[in-house]
Amino acid sequence: MKRSFCFTAVLFCLIFISGPGCTSVFAQKQLTPKKEADIRRLLDLTGSLKMADQMAQSMTGIMISALSQKRPDVPAEALKIMRDEINSAFSESLNGKSGPVDQIVALYGKYFTDSEINQLAAFYQTKLGQKMLSTMPELANESMLIGLNWGRSLVPEIKQRIAKKFKEKGIKLDPEDFLPGD
Repeated sequence: MKRSFCFTAVLFCLIFISGPGCTSVFAQKQLTPKKEADIRRLLDLTGSLKMADQMAQSMTGIMISALSQKRPDVPAEALKIMRDEINSAFSESLNGKSGPVDQIVALYGKYFTDSEINQLAAFYQTKLGQKMLSTMPELANESMLIGLNWGRSLVPEIKQRIAKKFKEKGIKLDPEDFLPGD
């Protein structure tokens, strides 16, 4: 299923980098039950919550696969237990009280009025909104590739500039030792 990358990226980031400080979003402004329901409907409409769960399951698969390759002696039953427990922990935390979903809801409440939330929901129900939801993953992937290629193209110049400054300052470090290859 193709869904809005932007919504999912925000949710995904908060899942993995959120901490106790994020709960201050709740303290800033309580949401009315209607606005909270409207935001949850928007997140559901865009598929953000399902995508966050899929991303967590994908990460679990990657971790289990890496472990299997590194430790082929780990029994299949142990890997299944790990997969199930990791997925359960993610799901429970994602949807738990004051979890990332509640924090995202509060964040949307902070930046958007109820009217704006409803307008966004209405937009995502239009043909153009559906097209946006379906094309955002490809646009995001292609944009990331453009950014990655641009960054890679700068590596030789950056290495040269750093090496020159190191030499001027008498610093005896070779950028090749700590900067990625060309």
